[in-house]
Amino acid sequence: CKLHRKENFKITHMNFIYPQDGQTFLYHPNEAMMTQMIPVKIRNWSKIPDTDVYWNEKVVKQIPSSGEFRIPIERGDHQLSIRTGEKILDRVVITVK
Repeated sequence: CKLHRKENFKITHMNFIYPQDGQTFLYHPNEAMMTQMIPVKIRNWSKIPDTDVYWNEKVVKQIPSSGEFRIPIERGDHQLSIRTGEKILDRVVITVK
C-alpha cells in the first residue's frame, strides 16, 4: 500500500542485539585473546546516516554493513554505545571477569 512503500518507510531505531546490557563474560587466561573476542551485533546498522559506535569512549572503525563485528576481551567494566552526533541511540555496559 502507499503508506508502507519503501520510500515512505524511515528507520529511526538502532540498537544492540548482542551483547545485552549487564552481560558478563569470562576471560580464560589459558586461551588466546583472539579466540575470546566478544561478538557485537547491531540492529539496523547503516540505516541511519552519520552514526558511530563507541567502545569505552573510542570510535570503532570499519564496521561492516551487516552490523556484526568483534571487540577485544579485557577484564573490567566496558561500555558500548551507538551515537548520532551527541544523541545516544543505545548503550550497553558489560563486564569481563
